[in-house]
Amino acid sequence: MPIADRVLENGIRLVTEPIVAAQSAAIGFWFYSGSRDERMDEEGATHFIEHLLFKGTPRRSASDIARFFDRVGGYVNAFTERECVCLMCVVPRERAEEAVSLMAEMVCSSALETRDMELERSVILSEILSAHDDPDEVGMETALSLMFPGHGLSRPIAGTREALNALDARILRGMYANTFARGPELVSAAGCLDESALSRVIGSFPPIGDRVRDTVAPSFRSGRFARRSPFSQAQLYLSFPLNEPRTPEAWCAWALINAISGDMVSSRLFQSLREEKGLCYSVFSFAQFGRDSAFWMASLSTPPERSLPAYRSLLDEIERLADSGVTEAEVGDAASHIVGEMRLSSEDTEYRMKRLARQVLHSGRAATIEETSEIILATGHDGLSAAIRSAFSPQSMNVVFFADKKSVKECEKLWKY
Repeated sequence: MPIADRVLENGIRLVTEPIVAAQSAAIGFWFYSGSRDERMDEEGATHFIEHLLFKGTPRRSASDIARFFDRVGGYVNAFTERECVCLMCVVPRERAEEAVSLMAEMVCSSALETRDMELERSVILSEILSAHDDPDEVGMETALSLMFPGHGLSRPIAGTREALNALDARILRGMYANTFARGPELVSAAGCLDESALSRVIGSFPPIGDRVRDTVAPSFRSGRFARRSPFSQAQLYLSFPLNEPRTPEAWCAWALINAISGDMVSSRLFQSLREEKGLCYSVFSFAQFGRDSAFWMASLSTPPERSLPAYRSLLDEIERLADSGVTEAEVGDAASHIVGEMRLSSEDTEYRMKRLARQVLHSGRAATIEETSEIILATGHDGLSAAIRSAFSPQSMNVVFFADKKSVKECEKLWKY
């Protein structure tokens, strides 16, 4: 059935994709505020409140909420990103209305008890410390801090240990009241749905009103940066800013470029750096689109003694890609891969629910899988090659070399001469 997209009287945008044959329903509440929108004294508060939404309401305890979703065989989850928060569930189709009503209660009537805040503070501290032990987490945070220095996008989503300990009940309750308690700005849903019942529950939220957001666009910093890492492997991040229109066509173009460059096992980076040269275990790329910024990044992890050869090989592959562009055969393979991946994933209602929201956040409208497939299959290699040449300029490149002391010194020496 076609995608339905409308704005309710309270200002909430409701985007649904009915799938009559589905046995499940996936619903997501999306808030257009993330960690980048926090003031300095609020660092980590958005993620903290996301946790607190599960701690109960005046009518239900945290155990009551957990038991409902366990009892029906579904699940409820949430995640905080730099520019949004999502509270979501997947449930059997006949329990969708109950689940949405419960999520609405979690959002609008969170108890926010002081005792729960202190207990959850300890849980989040454990999450932060776990991230500090993860080379990929620390490396990516380091890369972002050097790409967007001083901007909210460069801060850790969960905050730091010091920032977490400084958050008090006043700050948390204030942010909750101003952002979450007034309901989500977007609701996306996919599966077997009663749209009238869903509209009735969503329509009961108060008017969304204006909300405070960070309106200072981040400035992408070009350059080469070497930082010492406490981990056994070296990591390398190579990024370029993207200046693309927010259209489905632009999204599809960079999905194809990314698949060819580093997102498939047959991609150039994987085949060259790992399969042919054995320089690394992990190498991949992705394109990230935010509300007022976008970038493409390639990342790899390698033993320190191979870090400089891996660095040179990565630059060589990117230079070759920019100089020669992509071939018609590569575009055909990448298009077939992306379309096939979408079709396989289309059986998952959670995937389809998130896909609707991501499209709305990126380009303002949601296209069906069939429409997106047509765009991808119609994209030619000449346009992609031109986009690569425009974006992959050495002058705009950001390189972050994250390795042990010896490797950092060798890298800096290489850059010096």
